[in-house]
Amino acid sequence: MAYVIRRSEPVADEVRRILAEQNLKALKLLEHWQLNPREHVHAARQTFKRLRALLRLIRPGADYVFRVENRFYRDLGRSLACLRDSDAVVEALSVIESSIIDAPSREALELLRTGLEKRAARRLADPALDIPGRVDSACGALRDATRRLRRTPLAGLGRKSVRSSAQKGLRRCEKSFGKVLLTGAAVDFHQWRQDVKCTYHHTRLMQELLPEWSGTYSPPLGRLAELLGHGQDLAVLEAMLDQQPDELGLDRNLQRIRGIVADCQAAVQDEARRLGVQIFLQPSVEPEMQPTAALPAPQESPAPPAAARLPGQALPEAGQLPANVVDFATHRAGEESR
Repeated sequence: MAYVIRRSEPVADEVRRILAEQNLKALKLLEHWQLNPREHVHAARQTFKRLRALLRLIRPGADYVFRVENRFYRDLGRSLACLRDSDAVVEALSVIESSIIDAPSREALELLRTGLEKRAARRLADPALDIPGRVDSACGALRDATRRLRRTPLAGLGRKSVRSSAQKGLRRCEKSFGKVLLTGAAVDFHQWRQDVKCTYHHTRLMQELLPEWSGTYSPPLGRLAELLGHGQDLAVLEAMLDQQPDELGLDRNLQRIRGIVADCQAAVQDEARRLGVQIFLQPSVEPEMQPTAALPAPQESPAPPAAARLPGQALPEAGQLPANVVDFATHRAGEESR
């Protein structure tokens, strides 16, 4: 069934349903992981993230459940991350290749792709990593969770709680975006990515309980989450080039590829900041306390404010940001530090 809290059913029942369905989906993927190891493990880890987003949404009304189950799915995802990281750097190449036209750079990227594919295959077969054992262990844990989730205590959970939690999640995105505007640090981009992805999942879960809010924020947050995901993949690739260059067999092409990756990473981050300005420097859409029954059609991303750059233009450095953007970033970062 759908990854959405239906308005026609009690919230607690819907949360139990979604937890059980997503848990079963991850289990089925991992039980048949050898059919397509990369795709199945990646899809299972994405399911863990949807589960964790739901758990964060219900945290105000079910803090104990959040703390127990969030840790459980976080640790499962981490146990399989070694396989996903190998694939992420391969996927990062598709982001890079679309902007490369000169023959020497394309040749260098093809060498990099070959090296990354070989590395991924070695890691999949590495007995020290024991990927099959990790997957079997995860399957056992998910089977145990299937029984546990049926009894999840959610007596105090209601619509008001999850509506308020959804809006708080959007504010977390705004705060982490403010820090990105001020620092541009990799750690702040990483936190912003996590907050955006979580809130995007909240917009999907709340389509029937908060239709206007979800319809406004879901499309642009989905695009932003994808963009920041590309940035994360490029960051992993950049670290690999720095730490394990010999394993990729690049030789004289290493410096060229480092420059290409760095340029692409900067372009992705710049585009993410521009989209962030469009999303977060607009009047907030407060959660409706009496939402309408009909779900409106998804809207296009809101128009950028007058001070924002046009699509395709680079956002200026922090010292040159428009006054309203500077005020926003400083205010949000100040809130975060309190």
